[in-house]
Amino acid sequence: MKKETKDLLEELKSVADDFYQNRNNKGIKRMPEIIRDLSDFMTCLKSEEQPEYLAILKGVMEAMETKNYIMLADMLVFDVVEVMERY
Repeated sequence: MKKETKDLLEELKSVADDFYQNRNNKGIKRMPEIIRDLSDFMTCLKSEEQPEYLAILKGVMEAMETKNYIMLADMLVFDVVEVMERY
């Protein structure tokens, strides 16, 4: 696994922890950079893996829009990390 991917995985877990600990403002401030990094990561995926990843990112954005921060944290930790670990 590339160092950048490992760093992003740690950042995802850290942001999710912010949401789990009800430090929502801190987590929200970090999300734009996370979203950019997750979008960049998608370019590393095979074309057949991209639709699943895109669906997960859409769910992440919807959780942000509805301010469902626990769901957002769960998606980051379980869904996004799972795809990234397969990479």
